[in-house]
Amino acid sequence: MIEVIKNVSTAIGLISVSFGLVCSISKSVRNWFSNLLSKKEHENSQDKIIGGLCDKLDKYIASNEEFKQKMTDDMEVQKDFARDQCRNTIKDIFYKYCDTKKIPLYEYKVAENTFNTYSNKLKGNHYLALLWAEIQKWEIDYTHSFEGEE
Repeated sequence: MIEVIKNVSTAIGLISVSFGLVCSISKSVRNWFSNLLSKKEHENSQDKIIGGLCDKLDKYIASNEEFKQKMTDDMEVQKDFARDQCRNTIKDIFYKYCDTKKIPLYEYKVAENTFNTYSNKLKGNHYLALLWAEIQKWEIDYTHSFEGEE
């Protein structure tokens, strides 16, 4: 058994000494071996750089997702507020002219545009549809002047 170990270590020693001798004598083998080692070092440094970039990209993606969620939440708040504004506008117009059932053209157009925005763009459904249906039945006053108001 000891003989086998001696033979194996002699063979390994012979190979390494031969390789060392060839590297020290031959410039092309030495350059090839140096290039092989430098390529490996260069690949390792590139792997580190790419790993760092991937970490930065992952952090950016996470912060971007947080930003998009915040923007989505803020937009929902804005939509809710806009729906409330539309409801209030039509409600005010309705109660302002419900006694006479006669509405000035300008107020009618404001109510129409507000209801279209409310129902089509903001996807609101509320009692506003009832108020708008009632306003549409009213007489439109084309002679109303806004002078003296406010």
